[in-house]
Amino acid sequence: MKQILKNIFYSIYDHLVKHTEESSPQINLFAIVMMINFPLFGLIWKAEDILSWEEITFRLVATSLCLLLVSNRFWPSCLFKFLPVIWYFTLLFCLPFFFSYLTLQHHASTIWLMNCVSAVFFLLLVTRVIDALVLLALGFCLAFFSYFYLAHHLLQYIPGDITLPGLISTFTAAIIIGALFARDREIINDSRISGMRLLAGSLAHDLRTSLASIHLQTELQNMLASKLDQPDLQSDLKRSLGKIVRGIEMGNQLISMQLNNIQHKKFDTTNFRIQPIKVLLEKTLQEYPLKSDQKTLIQTNLDDDFSAWIEEIAFKNLIWNLLKNSLDCIEEYGKGEITIWMTRGDDGDDYNYLNIKDTAKGIYPKLAEKIFDTFYSDKKGGAGVGLAYCKLFMQAAGGYIYCKGKHKQFAHFILKFPKID
Repeated sequence: MKQILKNIFYSIYDHLVKHTEESSPQINLFAIVMMINFPLFGLIWKAEDILSWEEITFRLVATSLCLLLVSNRFWPSCLFKFLPVIWYFTLLFCLPFFFSYLTLQHHASTIWLMNCVSAVFFLLLVTRVIDALVLLALGFCLAFFSYFYLAHHLLQYIPGDITLPGLISTFTAAIIIGALFARDREIINDSRISGMRLLAGSLAHDLRTSLASIHLQTELQNMLASKLDQPDLQSDLKRSLGKIVRGIEMGNQLISMQLNNIQHKKFDTTNFRIQPIKVLLEKTLQEYPLKSDQKTLIQTNLDDDFSAWIEEIAFKNLIWNLLKNSLDCIEEYGKGEITIWMTRGDDGDDYNYLNIKDTAKGIYPKLAEKIFDTFYSDKKGGAGVGLAYCKLFMQAAGGYIYCKGKHKQFAHFILKFPKID
C-alpha cells in the first residue's frame, strides 16, 4: 500500500513538473498581474465597504504567493524542485478557492459572480483543461468546506435578478465554452509540436546520411594522404581530415541528443558529470570555426575557474549558439567585440557565473526574457530554437540563463551554475 501511494505521488509530481515547464513563459506574467490585482482591488472594495479580516488575510496570502513565484529566478537551486507544487498551489488558492470563498462571503452578489466567471476563464488560459477542471472542483470544495464547516458561516443567497437555475446554467456555460476553446488551443499546439518532432526526425535522418557520406569520403582521402611522399603535406592533410571526423562525430552526438530531448520533452542528463568550465571553454573556443577577421574580436578572462555539472558536447553547442548570435550581429552592424569572463559567487551566493557580452546591436530590455521562448526570433530567417536550447540546457544543469542589455550598446548573457561542494 505504501509503495502504491508513493508511485501515485511521483506520478502526480511528474505531471506537475511536465505542465509547469509548458506554462513557464506564463508563470511570471500571471504572478505579476495577480500580485497587483489582489491589493489594488482590495483598496477599491475597501473604499466602498469595510473588508473582513478573512478577506484581508486571503489577499495578503495570495499576494505573498505571487511574490514568491515572481522571485523564482533568484531561488537557490535546491528550491527549484518545489516550483511545480508552488505554481499549482498558487493557482488553486488565487483563482478557484479565493473567488469561490469571497463569492460565498458576499452572498453570491452579481459582481462576485462575474469575478468567478473571470477566474474560470483565467484559469483555463494559464493551464491545461484537465488541470483547470480539477483545480476548479478542488478549489470550490475547499472554499465550501472552509466557509461552512471551518468558519461556521450560514448559507445566504441574495441573487438579485439572477435565479439559482440561471446562475448554475451561466457557470456551466462559462466552464464548457472556456474548456472547449482552451482544448482547441491545446490540440493546435500539440499538432504543431508533433509536426516539429516529425520534421526533426526526418531532418536527423537526412543529416546522418549526409554525415555518413562525408565520413566515408574522409576515410578515402585519409588513405590517399598516406600514399603521399611529402611528410609535411601528409601531416597537414591528416590533421585537417581529423578535424572533419571530430566534427562529424560531434554532429552525430548532437543529433542523438536533440532527438532524445524532443522525444522525452526534457534534456537528457545521462552523460552529465562535474567538469571544470575553463578547460571546456578553451577547447570550445579553439574548435569554433572562426573566420580570420573574427579571431581578434573575442577577449577572455578565465582566471576565476569553477566546476559545474554538465555534458561537454551540450555545453559546446550552448557556447557556439551564443557566439554565433554575437558574431552575426557584429558582422551585420560592422562593430562590436565579445568579452567572456567567469566570476565566482560570494559566500552567501549558491551560484558561479559565466558571462558572455557583445557590444554590437545590443538588446531592448523588454525583449531580454522573450528571446529564450521557443520559436521566437527577432532575426530574419531565425528559427527561434538556439536560445531556447540554451535555456533548456541550463535548467537541466540546475542553473539558469538570462540576458540584460541596452539597445545599440550591449547584450550581456549570464549563465548561472550551481556551486559544486
